[in-house]
Amino acid sequence: MANSDNENKPSVSNKIRKMREDRKLTQADLARMSGLSLSSIKAYENGIRNPKSESMEKIVTAVSRVPRIQVQDLKLNFESLPEATVKRSKTVELSDKNTVWLWKGFPLDDFAAGIMQEVVGAMMNSTLKEKEAGTDGKH
Repeated sequence: MANSDNENKPSVSNKIRKMREDRKLTQADLARMSGLSLSSIKAYENGIRNPKSESMEKIVTAVSRVPRIQVQDLKLNFESLPEATVKRSKTVELSDKNTVWLWKGFPLDDFAAGIMQEVVGAMMNSTLKEKEAGTDGKH
């Protein structure tokens, strides 16, 4: 007979999957970031194998580098930007997958660029919904 305490606890495989999905990572992303093989990540998430403590530490370290994104907490206020900033800004279509994302002159890798697009997309979707609803976010 199974112990009722264990029945209510999430399995290691579910914990790994939840940590990964909360941060919008693919299994391949987690494998690359943790230094583990993709087949190991799949086996852990499918409950085929349990990770050793060293592997679990690598997984936790990898996912802890990626913050959870809370869309409802992201707000943009374009009116607060100084006019000089807007005038000297370059126009770039950020939703374009062909856009090269730079940070201080260095291109971001595909993973970092993908996260940036997710963050900008979440912020813009929230802002556009507010504008469509006729609210300005001020109370």
